[in-house]
Amino acid sequence: MMETPITLGDCVAYVESRNNPLAMRYEPNFSTSQNARDIISRLAVNGFMDENTADIIAATSWGQYQIMGENLWTVCGYKGTLAAYITDPGKQYETFQNFIEHIGYKDNPFNPTAKVYNARFAIAYNGSEQYAQALVNAYYALGG
Repeated sequence: MMETPITLGDCVAYVESRNNPLAMRYEPNFSTSQNARDIISRLAVNGFMDENTADIIAATSWGQYQIMGENLWTVCGYKGTLAAYITDPGKQYETFQNFIEHIGYKDNPFNPTAKVYNARFAIAYNGSEQYAQALVNAYYALGG
């Protein structure tokens, strides 16, 4: 019997939320673009929010992969409501794939020994090279 390989996405979901699709984390120092505010105000709840609420949604990371609201409705191309997103792990995976493709990566089997690749991904996804070690730790915690 062939085992399913542990993927980059598996490791990211483990690090970011311990695979919790309902996870959310507000990032108070995140600076939201006006474009993201406009898109979120229009799409998230059909315009029934003010700019401050849109800023908070944009500056919060959502779901298993902790995709920032700023990216969710922009680079990830999500078109639905926030409520639908946080209750649909399949949509969360789809937006994760869209995001990592946008930054030049794919959800391939994770290689804990690919230090340069993992460091580059870590910086692109999280902004910190130290995140690469968290991914390696997740790989082993998941049974790799």
